[in-house]
Amino acid sequence: MAGKRNIGILTYIDYRYIMIEMYISIIYIKEGVIMAGDKHLSSGNTSMLLLQLLSEKDMYGYEMIETLEKRSESVFSLKAGTMYPLLHTMESQQLLESYEKEFQGKVRRYYSITREGRRTLAKKKEAWNTYSRAMEQVIGGILYGNA
Repeated sequence: MAGKRNIGILTYIDYRYIMIEMYISIIYIKEGVIMAGDKHLSSGNTSMLLLQLLSEKDMYGYEMIETLEKRSESVFSLKAGTMYPLLHTMESQQLLESYEKEFQGKVRRYYSITREGRRTLAKKKEAWNTYSRAMEQVIGGILYGNA
């Protein structure tokens, strides 16, 4: 398609990127139980989740892994080998900052969200909400006449 077409708050290009991103990290629902179809999350979604956690409080790496897994009821299981390179990339993009702090005799690296990180999180949430509303309209069941 030549050029970008505006679709609400998203451009056509943004919309296609989100669709591809969501396909990678799709979650299957089978017999009323949510099961991760692929526990590998795309970096776009993972960065949104990490930014959300850091918008609530500063955290060290393992704390983010545990919190994400607990809140998602083990649907999102992030490995350190995946998370730390992503954190370093996000830090180089100035979405977050890190600092060292001693905790129970150990020095830990804590991460905090920056203003740019908060702006990015807001944009990602807006895009996610648009996407999830559109999905609900398509697969939403009886409310939308699809039962």
